[in-house]
Amino acid sequence: MAKGHKHLAKHDIITPGTNWCGPSNRAMRYTDLGGFWEPDKCCRQHDMCAMSIMPLEHKYSYSNLRPFTLSHCSCDKRFRACLKMVNTMAAEFVGKSFFNVIQRQCFVLRPEKVCVRRNWAGKCLEFEGRNRAVLVDNERF
Repeated sequence: MAKGHKHLAKHDIITPGTNWCGPSNRAMRYTDLGGFWEPDKCCRQHDMCAMSIMPLEHKYSYSNLRPFTLSHCSCDKRFRACLKMVNTMAAEFVGKSFFNVIQRQCFVLRPEKVCVRRNWAGKCLEFEGRNRAVLVDNERF
């Protein structure tokens, strides 16, 4: 299975003609692309998003209880732009499925102050800045 943050399960659906467009991938190698290779490249790039939160993972002060990976909004914006640039029926199908039907959300990071040390009475003695993932609705395709 190609390196990525998702693995194919029997119930997963991959867009016909692609190896990377779905909740997982079926590529044996990074270079494996389906017949609809242009939107497949967009999906592969999106699957490799460095800033993501896997299902049941706690990251960026957020617990992802969804059955799918959440991506940073910059990755979803790049994904949308890639599909729009490809401008084929297959790319439109993938874009509408992902952004309109599934209505996925993405996340942005917002700084927050967190108490990291308290005195005996519970008063905060030291704060630390951390980034917290905040969910945002994706634009429709």
